[in-house]
Amino acid sequence: MCPATSTAYLIAQGAVDQLIDALPEMHLDGELKWRSGAFQRALEGLIVTFDPYTMPARMPPPPILPAMHKATA
Repeated sequence: MCPATSTAYLIAQGAVDQLIDALPEMHLDGELKWRSGAFQRALEGLIVTFDPYTMPARMPPPPILPAMHKATA
């Protein structure tokens, strides 16, 4: 068994937690596919989807009023 298994798990868990905190609208889409090797097991990929985003309505800019000049005598 690898001596760094618990450390690697903690690092991966922290990375996933930060990712979920940064992108809460992200959802897992599909099954996890693992590839196995002689000494390790790893994900082939992580397929995610995001909730649709709707741009908020933009308010029109205020009208540009003509400059008011004071008459000088």
